[in-house]
Amino acid sequence: ESATSEAESAAALAASDAARAGKEAESAAALAGSKAELAASKTESAAALATSKAQSAAALAASEAVLAGKEEEIAGLRREKEELGRARETLRETARVEAREKEREAGEREARLVRVTRERAEALEENAEKDVLVNQLALADNARMTQVEDALALALAAGADPAAVQAIKARKLA
Repeated sequence: ESATSEAESAAALAASDAARAGKEAESAAALAGSKAELAASKTESAAALATSKAQSAAALAASEAVLAGKEEEIAGLRREKEELGRARETLRETARVEAREKEREAGEREARLVRVTRERAEALEENAEKDVLVNQLALADNARMTQVEDALALALAAGADPAAVQAIKARKLA
């Protein structure tokens, strides 16, 4: 009876060892599966990050291109302003020559009246032109600043590095 009991105990122990070994094998297989899933997840995350960085870089490049276009527009407006200044000076010189001729022909009193009227008209014209140019430059500058801020906000929304965006903003709005 003791031998039977020892045999039963040994069989139960062997069965328990076999069950434990099976559970350990299942745990090892589950762990290997989890590690494989984690590696796949890391690869997928790295690919998503690379895509996001590429999109951010493209958004920043597009923003830079828009800014360059706006800067060229502003430079064009400044050139037009300079041309208007030269034309205005030519007109003033022409008006001065004509006024001198009128002074000789019409006499001192009439010449003074013509000169004062002309100078007032020139001053009004000059002030009006200056106001128009100042308003055009202000509008262009406001549009450029709005586009800079919009483009940088889009870049931030696309995942761009906030420090890089701030550096670009500081450089472009300076």
